[in-house]
Amino acid sequence: MLNKTQISENEGFFSAITKNIRERGFTNQRSTDVLIYIMQSSPSKDDCYTAIYLLEDIALASDVQGRNKVTTALIAFLQKNRGDIICLSAAYTLLSIDPGNQTAINLLVEVLELNRSEWVCQDATSILLQVGYYHPKVLENLIDSVSLQKSFKLHDMYPVSRYLPLIKDNRNYTNVLDIMITHCLELFQNTLAPEYEEESISPYQDLSYSYKLVELSDQLLRTLQPRHLSQVVTSLKTHLNQFSYNSTSYRYEAVYNLIWYCAQNMTYPDFCKAWQHQDPLACL
Repeated sequence: MLNKTQISENEGFFSAITKNIRERGFTNQRSTDVLIYIMQSSPSKDDCYTAIYLLEDIALASDVQGRNKVTTALIAFLQKNRGDIICLSAAYTLLSIDPGNQTAINLLVEVLELNRSEWVCQDATSILLQVGYYHPKVLENLIDSVSLQKSFKLHDMYPVSRYLPLIKDNRNYTNVLDIMITHCLELFQNTLAPEYEEESISPYQDLSYSYKLVELSDQLLRTLQPRHLSQVVTSLKTHLNQFSYNSTSYRYEAVYNLIWYCAQNMTYPDFCKAWQHQDPLACL
């Protein structure tokens, strides 16, 4: 077995085990035992994070003994390190192996109730949503994410937009999804204004305004439900014109992608009604 010094000094170790797991389906007992040992014993938090991350990649669906061993180790790790941020990663891995694990769920709910860090609560909320878990505190955090979005700048829209794909198919969050879609559309429309592009230009931003705008459009597209389509067409139709195309093609593209998706998934009368905002007979 590797000792603590060897774990920290062997830079090639994780690369080798990652290759074995991902390319060769390496799932034998030793690989599991080594990763559990690193997670539990390494003095390096980075090594612990990596071991937890790799435990998620091991194929355990048909290995009951291995799955039970990893689950038990992760539960013990969560109990021992309760209150440490690393527990978010451990809870995520545990829920990926055992989606209904109550220890992981209870820890994440506790994070939402006690932690005051915005990004920590966002991560905890996202993990709970990924396993389809419903809790009043999760609902409260979703609503807060909407109410706190006072800016129309793209980077401020991230907390809301990251939740949209996670709740679109969960009936427990139907009402809040409708609220978030409406709010996102309002932010999106305001972000289309040229002055927001100018404000977003900064040497410290990793991604361009045009890239983020199209990405946000794509994310909305992947989240929209049939009941939202008329609202999208009515909200964005004024931005789909020749002037918009001539001035900034990417801004036109972001709007066009959404409206074209709606057109493909609506009846002709319903689309006309949304576009003309009048009786569908006017389109005949």
